[in-house]
Amino acid sequence: MKKGNAYWLKAGIYAMLGHGAQLGFAFLNFLLLVRIWPERDLGVWTLYTALTAFAEMARMGLTQNGTISLSKTPLAKPH
Repeated sequence: MKKGNAYWLKAGIYAMLGHGAQLGFAFLNFLLLVRIWPERDLGVWTLYTALTAFAEMARMGLTQNGTISLSKTPLAKPH
């Protein structure tokens, strides 16, 4: 294997391990919150998390697809 390919393989493995660790810690955090918080507070937290996730998806969708950047460009003047 070439030296460049080994670098990318190693970087990909580290990235995958990082994402796996993040998933594991998030799951442990959820289990801890389920044990500690009452049902009502957990429901409020879940609703807050879901709404902010949808808002973030909408924000990223608008900025990545260029909707906002297209709306900022001036219209062409008629001849």
